Amino acid sequence: MTATLRALFVVTALAACSHAKKTDKGTPEKEPEPEVEKREPTRQRAPEPASKPEDVPVSTTPGGLLAPGADDKIRDKLAAAGFAAEGKSTKEALRRFQKDNDLPATGIPDHETVKTLGLDPNDIFRAAAVKD
Repeated sequence: MTATLRALFVVTALAACSHAKKTDKGTPEKEPEPEVEKREPTRQRAPEPASKPEDVPVSTTPGGLLAPGADDKIRDKLAAAGFAAEGKSTKEALRRFQKDNDLPATGIPDHETVKTLGLDPNDIFRAAAVKD
């Protein structure tokens, strides 16, 4: 029985491998030329405005998320806590504050950092208008 199975396996393997031995001639067949349709010239539409008045603006920088005057409020709190030295940037002061308070030291104000500074995040960050 095992000799028959072995013979059957060998025959099957040879038959399966025979198709893999075929190769192409190495020259690609010439593709037929596509038919060229005559099209009417397309009219160019006026470009759409980059944003519509009803669109919600999206910030591309962390500073764009802050409400007007928020940077000054953050700087004042950092100075009162002794982190904002003269000549140092707010980013450096925030990074030191975050590090001392076991927060991720990114140098960028986030909700947790603002709360730890004793500020209300709703006063610091911009809010999108809600549409009905």
